[in-house]
Amino acid sequence: MHNYLLLFSLILLTLAPAFAQESITITGKLVDSESGEPVVGANVLAINVKDSADTKFAVSDANGEFSIKGLKRAFHKVVAQSVGYQNYIQFYRIIEDASLGTIMIEPDTKLLDEVEVKDEVIPVEQRGDTTIYRADAFKTNPDASAADLVSKMPGVVVSETGVEANGERIQQVLVDGKRFFGQDPLLALNTMPAEAIHQVEIFDQLSERSQFTGFDDGNTVKTMNLVTKEDKRNGQFGTLQAGIGTDNRYALEGSFNDFKKQRQLTIMGMSNNVNQKNFTDSDQLGVRGNRRGGNSLFGGSDAQVPVGITRTDGVGINYSNEKKGKWKLESNYFYDRAELNNDEENQRETFTGENRPSQLYNESSTLNSINRNHRANIRYERQINSANSLVFTPSVSIQSNEAEELTDGQTFVANELVNQTENNYQSQNEGYSVNGDLLWRKRFSKRGRTLLWNFGTTLQGSDGDDVFTDLNADTTLNYLRSTSESAFRTELSYTEPIGLSSQLQTSYYLEQRSRNSELITTELASSDVATISGLSGNLESDILIHRPTLNFSSRSFNRFFGLELALQHTQLQNSLEGATQETTNPSFTKLLPAVYGRFSFGNGATLFARYSTQVATPSTQQLQEFVDNSNPLFFSVGNVDLEQSYTHQFISRVAKANIEKNTSIANLTIVRATNNYVTNAIYTSSTDSVLSEGVTLSRGTQISQPLNIDGYWNVRNNTTYSFLISPLKLNMTAGVGFSYLRNPGLANNIENISQTYGTNARLTAASNISESVDFNLSYTASHNQITNSVQTERDNDFLLQSFKGSLNLIFGKNFVFRTDITYDVYNGISDSFDTEYALWNASLAKKFLKNELGEISISVFDLLSQNQSVSQEITSAYLQETRASVLEQYFMLSFTYQIRNFKSGS
Repeated sequence: MHNYLLLFSLILLTLAPAFAQESITITGKLVDSESGEPVVGANVLAINVKDSADTKFAVSDANGEFSIKGLKRAFHKVVAQSVGYQNYIQFYRIIEDASLGTIMIEPDTKLLDEVEVKDEVIPVEQRGDTTIYRADAFKTNPDASAADLVSKMPGVVVSETGVEANGERIQQVLVDGKRFFGQDPLLALNTMPAEAIHQVEIFDQLSERSQFTGFDDGNTVKTMNLVTKEDKRNGQFGTLQAGIGTDNRYALEGSFNDFKKQRQLTIMGMSNNVNQKNFTDSDQLGVRGNRRGGNSLFGGSDAQVPVGITRTDGVGINYSNEKKGKWKLESNYFYDRAELNNDEENQRETFTGENRPSQLYNESSTLNSINRNHRANIRYERQINSANSLVFTPSVSIQSNEAEELTDGQTFVANELVNQTENNYQSQNEGYSVNGDLLWRKRFSKRGRTLLWNFGTTLQGSDGDDVFTDLNADTTLNYLRSTSESAFRTELSYTEPIGLSSQLQTSYYLEQRSRNSELITTELASSDVATISGLSGNLESDILIHRPTLNFSSRSFNRFFGLELALQHTQLQNSLEGATQETTNPSFTKLLPAVYGRFSFGNGATLFARYSTQVATPSTQQLQEFVDNSNPLFFSVGNVDLEQSYTHQFISRVAKANIEKNTSIANLTIVRATNNYVTNAIYTSSTDSVLSEGVTLSRGTQISQPLNIDGYWNVRNNTTYSFLISPLKLNMTAGVGFSYLRNPGLANNIENISQTYGTNARLTAASNISESVDFNLSYTASHNQITNSVQTERDNDFLLQSFKGSLNLIFGKNFVFRTDITYDVYNGISDSFDTEYALWNASLAKKFLKNELGEISISVFDLLSQNQSVSQEITSAYLQETRASVLEQYFMLSFTYQIRNFKSGS
């Protein structure tokens, strides 16, 4: 036995060096030798000189850094390859873990010479999974914002509701790799000036957990990174603007940026009553709900039409700093106040069933509301030592809303007046949300082996005091609403490397959530206050979630793929107290598979594909089974028997850039299919009926209730192609797409399948002439055809077209002429809805002061006095057309001052 042990020990000693030599790791950073910018998405190879088949590789990240693992003790040829750069080749003797330091790689002079001859800059490059837009290839006027700049870039669309790239919503904007105003891309892009931007990178940033563990689980956040010019990273810059106009219009706006090395400080503020917003609306607490409800498809389009006239006040601060290898801080705070005044005209047609005439509803309403939001976000990363690190990400949101709405509505069936209402609705709502996550990671001595523990909590709630007055019946109801929710979650993950290029991760997720929702409805009379039991109740809901998960990923030189399998068990306990007493204890166990991969092909083509599954638990509002009659003609009630919805999703992205021809093409496909889809069943009462004690459903009144139904499908495909017209110096982008929506619903106990087939096209031309001549032209068209399985005579189609153009012209002695025009054509669902109008704005400015930092201008809004606001809403149960009040023509005199104080050096 002793001899066997001795022999075994000798074998281990003999093999140990062979195993040990495969654990060597080299790291480094790639930097452009001219600009000093990190080189992103470069392929770095370490080739064993004695055995070229023994080759390892890595891809440089957003900071230009790379790490190659699993090398043997030997001489290696290290090769760095990136489009637009000369190959870097160097020989190293690898004997232990080492850093190659900062590697300067040279731009490809042949390529640069070609660009210089053509007087062109490469506009788009594809480096791995990252799309890079060169800012110098997109000429803008000297006062343009980052939003103006990225709007010129192929596939990028900036609207009032957010930013999209090739059909995908940008969820966050970074500045030099640091978060800028949290999850609000509009605020970030409208604050940064275009002149400070060197390039724009769009990529799928790994989830917080993936970045922390180094295990790519396929969960990403669509991210835009603004890489600033080196000479703009040290100094102060910003803009101050003040304007006063006719009809008591005014606009004040200012931003100040102070950048120094790793520190970034931004302060901004605004106040105006001309519908200008530089941020995304925040209503995550749901205190500004629509009392009409319904699942809607807005005209088959993702656009949103401006509604009403808003006075906006906002102030924000963003601060980030770091000490390399020690800590990193990113923080921001933003406050906004929006006062809305709006008059609306609504026409709704509701399907009441086969062989029954549709029900028509006409409504006029006047709304005045004030909404306030406080938002704060922090991300703090701490490197405790070489093996342990922490990330803490707290966030707080506080919201309040005050509103008063006067409504006059009538319902008709076959031209007969069925019911009507004239009411006043006053509401005061407050809500809060507090979130926090703490991640701890431990690295072991074996490369790739990590342990992660995450603990998070969410606390949120809202309170509402709403008063409804029926002006016809002279009755007043008071609704007191209160909701609260607390959630605690924890997850433990362990990652183990397998071989040289694969990883295995196991994790266990546990979450406990408690929710409470209470509604007390009372009738206010002169003598006493009476509680209406049929309109009051309390729902308590507890949720417990267990989810073990197993992930496997493998990476090679030009591909990456992963597999994930999770088993989620959800236990609910719902206790309802009110007009009815009910307790339910449903449980759901679902298998959640996922498979994903990234592939690189020749000539710069890349493909990403992911299939995943997910479940959604019904909300508290959907579960509470007491009647809400805050709109007397549109009741709603919850459903305590709702089940989880189960969604299959497939997404693929294909991108290819041809640098020699200055062209790029990208395709996005998204397919979603949902079982147990939660939709609203709508029932229209044909006679007066009693729902419960004190609650009467009068003839013609609609009541909606959520329910589960199978058969929901949503398919979208969008292709974008960009190219140059060199003689005209135009950057062109052409896009085409199609969509399909299968939306099942229930109307008067009859299932109706609404199917919407949509096609869209977009063509844009962005000038690349000079800063003095800057113009953009675009045409978009969206055609939608709707079919219904019930009442096929209601099948319809409509066409939306929009022509847009803008021009910025600098001429004479520092004079600037700016103008933009939008011409929209709506061929609506009904002939009465067809409309077309032009919104034309123009201004003339004179620059003065040193370096033309000052400007005075006169501008006019809606030069032709044609501005309108029209929209359409389509569901499986009804269609609705809406016209809202808009901002009318005004003139404004403005003064603008640019702050520019950049310093040389780092």
